[in-house]
Order: sequence, then structure tokens, then C-alpha cells
Amino acid sequence: MNAVTRIQPDESIYGSRTERAYRATIAVHVPDCDEMSMAARCDIAAMRDQASVGMARATDSAVVILGEVSRMASAAVYADMPTSNLLRVRAALKLTMMAAREVERIQRDG
Repeated sequence: MNAVTRIQPDESIYGSRTERAYRATIAVHVPDCDEMSMAARCDIAAMRDQASVGMARATDSAVVILGEVSRMASAAVYADMPTSNLLRVRAALKLTMMAAREVERIQRDG
């Protein structure tokens, strides 16, 4: 018996559907974006969205931190800044998201 198989592109090569959507939107606002800058902007956009969603279910302390992540990411994702600055912003936001997760765990467990 032969079954019909849906063949999908390799996610590691073409990126997820979400990443492709971020790339399309960012390309409209930052048309001359190099690949490293685009990857950083996509990560920043994803963290912005994760923080916004997380704010709906987080404890009060974590909401404050996630609000800052969302605010900072919103300002950075389309900002005219060098790639090195985007990479630093991305790293800072990742650390801040980790801090929000830890605060959330402490608040829920304590």
C-alpha cells in the first residue's frame, strides 16, 4: 500500500513558518538588512512576542520584567543600529527573559 506523504522543507535550512513571517515583516521596514542582523532581529521579535504572551499568565513580579523585555524589544527590532548593537540587545534580552522565568518559578513555588 502506498500512502501519500507530505514533504516539508527542512526547518534548519528554511526556518520555521514564524521565522519566515518575521523575516518578511522586518525586510519591509529594514530592506538592506544583512543575514546576521536579520537573525538577531528575528530573535528579538520572537522574544518580544513571548514576553507579551507571558505577561497574561505571569505573576506580578515577572510581569514587570516581561513588560520591560517587550518594550525594549519593540524599540530594537526595527531600530537603525549596527549589527554589534543588535547582538548585544539580543543577549541582554535573553538574560532578562531568563531572569523573568526564575522570578516566576520563585513566586509560584514560594
